[in-house]
Amino acid sequence: VVEDAHRVLKHFHTREQKGELSRSTAQKFAAEILRITRYASAIAAWTYLFVVNSKESALLVHPYEEEVETSVGDGYLADLVSSLAELARTAPRGYVLYYWLRYGYGVVEPKLAYYSVFEPWGWAVGSACYVVDVLKMAGQRTCSADVLSLLKSCVILEIPLKCACGAEIRPCFDAPDRIVCPCCGVRYQMRASAALGSVCPPVTVPKGPPP
Repeated sequence: VVEDAHRVLKHFHTREQKGELSRSTAQKFAAEILRITRYASAIAAWTYLFVVNSKESALLVHPYEEEVETSVGDGYLADLVSSLAELARTAPRGYVLYYWLRYGYGVVEPKLAYYSVFEPWGWAVGSACYVVDVLKMAGQRTCSADVLSLLKSCVILEIPLKCACGAEIRPCFDAPDRIVCPCCGVRYQMRASAALGSVCPPVTVPKGPPP
């Protein structure tokens, strides 16, 4: 689906080159299409795209909250956007692994994303899924050799995540069922295979909408 999104970008880039649209108009139309794009897959029934400007370290397309595209603030989302943009400037495509709070469940999970840069505009288009959903698709409770190999090939974004109170939470992967904030005592459920312990960085709890 990321490569399909590139075809949308190529269409509007071609119109820009022909003089039919200005660059700003072409990019606006392309962003509007990608923002509302949803697709069903074997992993999730409703998946989306996101776009990061690798040249300016800016979030261009957010699937749910358009207002954060103009201001991602200075928290976890801003760090994630900056890290993705920096990575995209050196590697035009690839897999990345990071943690996020599954919306509506209060569960922290590792998330796997694939991105590819549309070079004429410097747009890194990506889509992500939770590792747990990958395992469900494969009918597995733990990581197979193939899944673990893929995860080990990912670039791990070791971004500090924090509880809503500001404290860091670092659970052990051999006991991942619950995360308890040492500062405020808030409990979060953790869902990940213990096999990920050799692959993933320590987990803390993010705030804000999912990327």
